Amino acid sequence: MGAAILPLGALAQAAPEALRPSLLSTFEIVSIHPMRQDDLRPEHIDNPSRRGYLSAVNVNLKSLMEIAYDIPDLRMFGGPTWLTSERFSVEAKADPRLDEVLSALPNDQARQTKRKMIAALLIARFKLAVHADAKVMPVYAMVVAKGGPRLRGRQYDGDSQPAGSELINIRPGNNTLQVLAYELSWRLGRPVLDRTGLQDNQAVTLRWRDDEGSSDELNAPSLLNAMQEQLGLTLESTKGSVPTLLIDHAEKPAEN
Repeated sequence: MGAAILPLGALAQAAPEALRPSLLSTFEIVSIHPMRQDDLRPEHIDNPSRRGYLSAVNVNLKSLMEIAYDIPDLRMFGGPTWLTSERFSVEAKADPRLDEVLSALPNDQARQTKRKMIAALLIARFKLAVHADAKVMPVYAMVVAKGGPRLRGRQYDGDSQPAGSELINIRPGNNTLQVLAYELSWRLGRPVLDRTGLQDNQAVTLRWRDDEGSSDELNAPSLLNAMQEQLGLTLESTKGSVPTLLIDHAEKPAEN
């Protein structure tokens, strides 16, 4: 699969007649500037699925690719070294009428529309070319632990979550466990594959002690223990074929 944007099909048909289909896949105004080395602002991305804009500060190209192609950077291979070392600020705005179109779409379709818009931006401004592949690599298989699943995890709010602990909080949806696997992947630095065989759409809340935390101070378990106690799930180290993204070409964008 190349980096070309797929036709929007039904999304284009859902747009008002006054809104050209091309407006559903492109930003009208795009501003990109390299970040100074002494600029210490943290990485931040504002990309609401139902609004036709993207605002990103101190991001590298791979961070933007994660959004565009819905794949964590640990499954991206190839490309120049500056993909992670060089950072940019990006501001992009679409036709204002797109907000109305995005608001009328189901959540998944709205998110997919924004992904395609960002992919188109990366192709146009970074000359990005990629293709899909698969690679056998070390993974964690997320499976049901002994005793069975218990996905009604304990709830933690911002006040009850101590500093030094980690928290994943996922709203109900038809892909709850896939989202959990994705969230665990980038925290563990290794792909996590959902092999529970469960079709669960409940909310998932998981809290555990990070590597630098004190067990006595935080009263929180390690990640593996937390998964077993709170969710009835566990991780098994294995190897598996994982979808990957190969980067064929990329160029630093001209500043504007």
